Amino acid sequence: MNISIFTKKLKLILSEKKLNKLGKETQFTQRERNITAFQLVTAMICALGDKQADYLSDILRYFNQMVVLKAQV
Repeated sequence: MNISIFTKKLKLILSEKKLNKLGKETQFTQRERNITAFQLVTAMICALGDKQADYLSDILRYFNQMVVLKAQV
């Protein structure tokens, strides 16, 4: 399945505002610079749902694809 389809479906189900707030409340996100809790969770779910992610670099690749897609829109 295409990464953009996963992203669109997740955005419909998971609220960006709620996930970022939860990240701050649980101290998962202490500072926001280039990545938010929502972006990281979305990348992790996409990577783990699409194929077997053996390495953290697999999740990083999905995150980078998402950032490129967002920049093109």
